[in-house]
Amino acid sequence: MNTQKEFIGGICGTLLSSAGMWADIESIVSIVCAVVGLIITIVTCVVIPVWKKWREAKKDGAIDPDEAEDIANTMKDGIDKINDNIKKEK
Repeated sequence: MNTQKEFIGGICGTLLSSAGMWADIESIVSIVCAVVGLIITIVTCVVIPVWKKWREAKKDGAIDPDEAEDIANTMKDGIDKINDNIKKEK
């Protein structure tokens, strides 16, 4: 009889422990998804457009001041898009 109660107690303890670990795993997955989403947003709104402008400007071998300004404006526009979306979600 005592062994059966210990066995049931052990099972309940293991189940509660597993439930706690599951909550931790969900938190970790949520954080990872948020970070991946942020990276994707930065890459698609800033890095790729800036890279395309830089590649286009480098075709003639050098980047002149007008092209550099265009690249800087492209980067600023991408950052502004991200900021606008953050403000809309709040």
